[in-house]
Amino acid sequence: MHRFFCKTTGSPGEEAALSSAEQKHLFKILRAVPGDQVELLDGNGKVTSAEVSSGKALKIVSVKQHSKPKPDLYLFVAPPKRQKMDQLLRQCSEVGIGHIHPILTKRSVSSPDKISERWITLLQEGCKQSGNPFLPHIGAPMSFNNFLKMTKEQNISAFFGAIRGETPSPENITGDIAWIVGPEGGFTEEEEDQMLTAGVKPLRLGSYVLRVETAVICGASLLNFLSNRGD
Repeated sequence: MHRFFCKTTGSPGEEAALSSAEQKHLFKILRAVPGDQVELLDGNGKVTSAEVSSGKALKIVSVKQHSKPKPDLYLFVAPPKRQKMDQLLRQCSEVGIGHIHPILTKRSVSSPDKISERWITLLQEGCKQSGNPFLPHIGAPMSFNNFLKMTKEQNISAFFGAIRGETPSPENITGDIAWIVGPEGGFTEEEEDQMLTAGVKPLRLGSYVLRVETAVICGASLLNFLSNRGD
């Protein structure tokens, strides 16, 4: 079933209004006809089933509100260059990351100063593909020191990738979770020392160095599993 983003829907029997871009996709590209079924996501957990009716209208059939997975999963990442960042964002939606914060490190190859509308669109695409009803929230880019301060103040169980790290046992993961991924060149020794001092734990994903976009998904998936997130 095809999925579309629709911030405001309604109750069964009412009509849902798609944005012009989503409406064009449904009727001009997919050539939807009366009787076709679609799902509408609002990004906040609501999934609406709707049916195409005459006059290119969408009639709401049913509405379901999902509970947000717990614990919350944060991603702090040094953004890679554009093409890799595009892939990374789609996959963040697919694995259910709740919050994304770009961080600026000494070896960062990309230093965005604001959140792009393109990033939001890519996250929506990942949600539509995977069926994830919760659109990840993207925070403003932050400095390395501010990210450490945030995880400490909010008492988040934070981890960064390290070949010499360990895989934590589930009982050692308490509260919300943060997964920290550095740039292609890795964190500097000083940055690793700062994280260890701040209580960020090294997490082993394997014996080899991973690309940023690979590390993001592998680490997030492992932490999802270890924390029984969403169960």
